Amino acid sequence: MPRKTVPVPVPPGSRWCFGCARLLPLGAFAVERRDPEGRTKRCRRCLHRARHERRERQAILEEAVARIEAAYRRQRPADPD
Repeated sequence: MPRKTVPVPVPPGSRWCFGCARLLPLGAFAVERRDPEGRTKRCRRCLHRARHERRERQAILEEAVARIEAAYRRQRPADPD
């Protein structure tokens, strides 16, 4: 996968957000020890939005699994013990 590049020059004290494609102050980014620059690639707002969307998708998936399991239990014949 090719590296993402910043499309504009970034002044000191700022960073490019690859989520919302905006130039923001460093305070808008969470600390990331693994990153050479020490900050995340996406701003806190984008991280929050991604986390919220992931939780919504997970909830929908869990509801679907529960419906499928309930339908399976209804169709499955009882054990003749």
